Amino acid sequence: MVDDNYGFCPHCGENVKSDAVYCPGCGAVLKQEAAQAQLYNAGATGKIPMRGMFLFAFVMLIIYTVLELISASSSLMFNEGMYDSFDKAFIDMFGMGFVDYMREYLGVVITKEEFISNMLTVGISGMISAFLAGASAILCYKRVKFKFAVGCCVLSAIVVMIGSALAPVVAGVTAGIFNMVAGLIVAYMIFSSKRYFEN
Repeated sequence: MVDDNYGFCPHCGENVKSDAVYCPGCGAVLKQEAAQAQLYNAGATGKIPMRGMFLFAFVMLIIYTVLELISASSSLMFNEGMYDSFDKAFIDMFGMGFVDYMREYLGVVITKEEFISNMLTVGISGMISAFLAGASAILCYKRVKFKFAVGCCVLSAIVVMIGSALAPVVAGVTAGIFNMVAGLIVAYMIFSSKRYFEN
């Protein structure tokens, strides 16, 4: 039996309740008068409430920005003293220092100085990526500068990939590719949500 209380979004085909004002899948306005009433009751901001992909993209940008700032800060603070503690932990666990472990078990030849340099590279690229993602999140929140919001998100993804490629021992190209793809997907979600923006 078909439930008369449900229908389909004409924009994306998502199953929606018959009294829904916005599509839960794509955020499209389904009932213009009800949407305008919601905006008026919310203080007539003129902004469609965040829904669907746009809301998900916004939340992902916030989470990524916070996590990347924490990670990048840790990488930037990494120094010789921290390396020595790190190396001692490897000796305690595996009976050999970090450099020897990397060469013996992973076939990676790297010096202490190169590792610290890699950490610095990851920290700088991570910080730049976090600021770009944060800028995109702010523009999404304010619903302005649509092209800049998408562009900042794309640049954030590219920067983190470059940082990972330049510091393969610390970050790894695979992790960089994963982060870049995830960032580009979020950028596409923002790109698909142009109707939420004022310009």
